[in-house]
Amino acid sequence: MRYILKFIAYEIIYMGHLQAIGAAGIVYIASTLFNLPVPIALLFATYALFQGIYYYDRYRDIEIDRETNGRRTRHLETYAKYIPVVLFMYFVIAAFLFLHLNIGALLVLATIIALFGIFYPIYFKAITSKVQMFKDFYVASVFAVLVFFPLLYNGTPLQVSALILGLLGFVFIESFIMQLALDLKDSKSDARLGLRTLPASVGRGDTATYILTLSIGFSGIIIGYGAQQSLPAMFILLAIATLLFNLFTLTAIKQRHTWGYLLTSGKYLYWLLIILLLQYA
Repeated sequence: MRYILKFIAYEIIYMGHLQAIGAAGIVYIASTLFNLPVPIALLFATYALFQGIYYYDRYRDIEIDRETNGRRTRHLETYAKYIPVVLFMYFVIAAFLFLHLNIGALLVLATIIALFGIFYPIYFKAITSKVQMFKDFYVASVFAVLVFFPLLYNGTPLQVSALILGLLGFVFIESFIMQLALDLKDSKSDARLGLRTLPASVGRGDTATYILTLSIGFSGIIIGYGAQQSLPAMFILLAIATLLFNLFTLTAIKQRHTWGYLLTSGKYLYWLLIILLLQYA
């Protein structure tokens, strides 16, 4: 029993489930702020899509991760031979659910996300060796487009609005900040691979300072923007809660507490909990 509980805990922590659930959370948050309903099938489809991508990424980089994330590698090796079947099943489930929803534009966007997720470690990751922080912009962009899922599902015209722009910018920048923070963990392996991430280029100390400065500066901008544009109070409160979250987790990472990375990877899940608390408290 103890082994099973330990396996489940490691699976949730190390195999991307927090981020995948968080991806579904972004869809839910967008639907709440836009006041547009989404079915639970869309949330499960989003989770399955991103979890399949995370399994693929973890499986493909198992040797690279051996040095920087030995515990995750050891966990993955306990069932590595089954990973191709598992990730295939996740993609099948995601495809079935998106097809069941029968929204053409939504299916197209989900397919693009899947392809970008699959081809990222094969082709696009290498661009980071030439373009500074490319992978951070890349990953942040993928999460940001989830804001459009509720709009596409409900057939809402994609018009420019203060709320759409605010939420899109918020998800992108906060995802970018999260990726920069997680890059600190992989700074040695990224430097060895020639990837131009911020930690590999300027070091851990300066990177942590830059991220904290970016987080505080952006939070001030987004909170001011939300107030000036009379955006929902829920959006502004989420931005404030995120600033506090960033200050706490980034300080922990700067002090070399490994649990800081775990909390950082759960940022989207934290958002979901904040929104649910504001909705139902």
